[in-house]
Amino acid sequence: MVRKKTFLALIFIIFFIPVQKSSAASEPFRFQDKINDTTSIFFLVALDINQTIQVNVSQEGGGYFYLFLFDFRPNTTNVNVDKTFNDEIFIVAKVYDTPSNPSVFYNATENKIHYIQVVLLKGGPDFFTLTSDIELVRFYLPSLPGYSWDLLILSLLGSTGLSILFLRRKKLAKITC
Repeated sequence: MVRKKTFLALIFIIFFIPVQKSSAASEPFRFQDKINDTTSIFFLVALDINQTIQVNVSQEGGGYFYLFLFDFRPNTTNVNVDKTFNDEIFIVAKVYDTPSNPSVFYNATENKIHYIQVVLLKGGPDFFTLTSDIELVRFYLPSLPGYSWDLLILSLLGSTGLSILFLRRKKLAKITC
């Protein structure tokens, strides 16, 4: 009976308690994708005080990739239509690196969420691989299109007019039957 209980306990331990992977032996974070010119991809990471992060981008083709790290949530890509940057991006970014396999190394000065932006400015579409020594999370900028008021009001009036016309025809059809 004791052997049976010991055996069941051992089976329980083996199958129902997950084995934790050692964090010292973990592999670096890798992300691979293909993007077009002027396209940005964002990631976020929570860093503690004095925690360091190293992020590298390597391209397969001849694309001009840029890598930026911010200590605030970006609202725009800061990429202009003419395939240039808004100069403000170089002022507000904590660290950045320019083409030819960009790489950034950053030591956090406070507990904060940091944002990483990868931009392909020219030479695309191109495949790239982003590696980081800390796990990153993909972040999407909300792209909510704005509607012009005149179009909104015009479509509202048009749909209301069509609804009234449809209801009147239906009412007239009932009267004649």
